[in-house]
Amino acid sequence: MKLYNYRWRGRGIATLEARRELEKYLQIPCLPFRVAEARAGYKANYYATTVVGVWNGIGEPDEETGSKKVEAGFPATGELNVPDIGNLPYQLVVWRENLSPDHLTTGLYFLQNGQVHGSFPSDFASRSLGFDYIKEHLLIAVDCTSMDRGVAEDLFMTSRDRLRKNEQYTIIRAALASELKDHPGLKAVNAEWRERRRDKAAESKDEVHELLNELIKKDPGLAKLFGFGGTIFSPAGPGAFHKFEGRKFPTYFRIEKEPKGGLTKRCPLNKTVRVDFETDVENLYFSRPNERGELRLEPSLDLIESSHLWNVRFSIHFRVPWNAKVGDQFPIRVFISDASRATPFVCELSLIADEEVDAKKQPPGSINRPKDPHSPAPKTGTPALQIPNPIEVRKLEWSKQGFKHEYEALKLKRSDNGLDFYINIDHPVLVTEMSNHKEDPRLIKFWFKWGITLAALAMVRNAEERQKKDARGPNGGGSSNTIENDGPDLEQIGDACDGLARAIIPIIRSLHDGPGALAQL
Repeated sequence: MKLYNYRWRGRGIATLEARRELEKYLQIPCLPFRVAEARAGYKANYYATTVVGVWNGIGEPDEETGSKKVEAGFPATGELNVPDIGNLPYQLVVWRENLSPDHLTTGLYFLQNGQVHGSFPSDFASRSLGFDYIKEHLLIAVDCTSMDRGVAEDLFMTSRDRLRKNEQYTIIRAALASELKDHPGLKAVNAEWRERRRDKAAESKDEVHELLNELIKKDPGLAKLFGFGGTIFSPAGPGAFHKFEGRKFPTYFRIEKEPKGGLTKRCPLNKTVRVDFETDVENLYFSRPNERGELRLEPSLDLIESSHLWNVRFSIHFRVPWNAKVGDQFPIRVFISDASRATPFVCELSLIADEEVDAKKQPPGSINRPKDPHSPAPKTGTPALQIPNPIEVRKLEWSKQGFKHEYEALKLKRSDNGLDFYINIDHPVLVTEMSNHKEDPRLIKFWFKWGITLAALAMVRNAEERQKKDARGPNGGGSSNTIENDGPDLEQIGDACDGLARAIIPIIRSLHDGPGALAQL
C-alpha cells in the first residue's frame, strides 16, 4: 500500500470535494477505492462514494441530468514522439458546455502510472492553442510513463505540483502546442461553441456595417486597425457539424487521395511531413483497452513524430532518419492490423530527404494554416476588412464568459476567424453614465462599446507589429530568442481596457468637438 499526501482548499463534504480533488490528481488509478465522510457535523444524502478516476468515469452519465458528459467524438487520443525525450501518448476530452467548470477537471496534466506529476499553466489552451471557447471544458492528459528517465527526473519536481522550466520543458511545450492547436476535433468544437454563443448574443449588424464603412471613408487611417483595403465584411460561420459514428473494426484503411503512381513526399531534414489516411473506424481504435488496432512500419525506423485519429482521418507526421542526407529515399510500408483480420491493411509511400528549411524565413510562433473553406474570399483586388463584432455580455453571463469582477470591461477570445470582443454592458461606469446624463442612453452605450473595441483592436495590432519586429531582430535576420511566441497577451490588453473603460465616455463626450474656443471658430 502506498500513501499519498494532498492538500485542497475545500471545506465541504468528502464525498464531493475530496472526491473531485482525488480524481484531479489520481486521474487513472489502477483500482477504484472508496472515500467515506466520518467527520462530525457534516450532513449529506450519502456518506461514502467510489473514486474511479476522471478518465475511467468518462463514459458515465452526469449525476444531475443523466445525459452524456462529453462532446460527440470524445475522448480522443494520439501519440507524440519527441526526439531525446520519448514517446508521449495523450488523450483529450471536451466536456459538455452545459456542465459547470467548477465541477470539472480541466487543463493539461502530465501523468505517470495514472498520477499527476505536473501541469501546464491554466492559460495554455487559450494562449498556446487558441481555444478560448472550450478552454474551461478541455482536459488533456499526457502519459509520461515512457518518457526518458533522465528527462523525467529533471522535469518533474518531488512535490508533483509544478514543472521545472528547463530546456526540456520548452521543447515539450512547443511540441504539444504544434500537435494540438491543429487537432481537427478541438478546432471543430471550438468553432461550434463560438458560433453558438455569437448567435445567442447576435444583433442586427447592417447598421453597424454601414456606419463603420462611413467612418473608414471619412478617415482611411482607421482601416489600419482592421488590415488594408476599404470594405468591411462579416465572416461566415464554419458550417454545419456532423456527428460521426465509426465502426469497431475498419472495412478500409488507405492513403487519402493517393496518386496512381504511389505517394512520394519530400521531407526537409529539420521538419516533418503529414500523410493522411482515410478509414471508417472509431476514434479510439488505436487506444481502447480491448481489441485495439496496431500500427507497424517497415522498415522499423523511428520515423513517426506524431499521429492521431479523428472522424475518418488518421494523420501521421513523418520525419526522415537523423543521419539522412539530401536526396536519400526511404520506401515505407504501413501495416494496420487487429483481431478481426487475418491479413493487415498495407499502405505504401516514399519519403525523400530534402534540404533544411530556414527557420528565419518564418517568424517564431507563426503558422501556415490551411484555408478555411467556409470563410468567404474577397472577389475584388482590394482586400476586405473584418468587422470586430463586439458581443454584449450582461451580468448574468459574466462567469460564463470569463469575467472575474464587475469592473472588467472586455474579454478577448481567439478563433480561426480572428478575435472576438465580449463587452460588459453592465459595467458600473456605463450604467452610471446612462442614468445620469441627458444624452440618449443608446448613444452612450455605443460610445462605450465601440470605443473599448477599437482601442483594444489598436493594442492588438500594436502588439503584433512589435512581435514581428522582435522576430526579425535588430538586423532583420531573426531573433535569438527561442521562447515560444503565443501571440499578443490578450489578458494584458483586457486589463488595460479595464482602466480605459473608466474614462472612455467622458473622453469621447468632452473631446469630440475640440476645445470650446476652437469649436466656435
